[in-house]
Amino acid sequence: METEENIFTEVAVVEDQGVISTRSIKRTSRGIVKRVGVPFCDHCGRRLESRFSICADCGKKLDETCTVQYASRILSPDCAVNRLGLRILEIKVLVGYAIGLNLQEIEQYFHIRWVDAVSVSKHLENLNLLRAKFPAFIRGYEISELGASASSVCIRLLQVLDQLPVGIFVEFEPLPKDMPQFGGERFG
Repeated sequence: METEENIFTEVAVVEDQGVISTRSIKRTSRGIVKRVGVPFCDHCGRRLESRFSICADCGKKLDETCTVQYASRILSPDCAVNRLGLRILEIKVLVGYAIGLNLQEIEQYFHIRWVDAVSVSKHLENLNLLRAKFPAFIRGYEISELGASASSVCIRLLQVLDQLPVGIFVEFEPLPKDMPQFGGERFG
């Protein structure tokens, strides 16, 4: 008499980083096992549904809420930071100026020490992302055109990293077409 192998077990496993979906069927002594790989976001860990993106640099699978668009490419937050060439502290200070905060408010909202905020502001001025209001030590800094172009990427990055201060809501306005574009160059 012939034995039937009708025991069928389906096992869902988390896919490895960068792997979208795999399926395999294996015959064992206990029956047939179907292994189904379930894709999860490599940044936040949420299960991916039908709409997701792949980082152009590292190949990570990304939930739509975890993507950063930079220079017409979809990137993971880590790759966006690397491409920008700015440290998170510098990104926070730049975003602070972009949304209209002064140095004291940047210190308060982003929990940055005064001396660090001042030195980062000077560094961002040297990169042409900020310009000093004269005299700088009294009036502070304002965002330059290049800094305004970079700020939308930086704001999105802080949103994805959940480092935008509570109570700060940012609405994006389209940038003028004649504004210098930030992207493709590494600062630092």
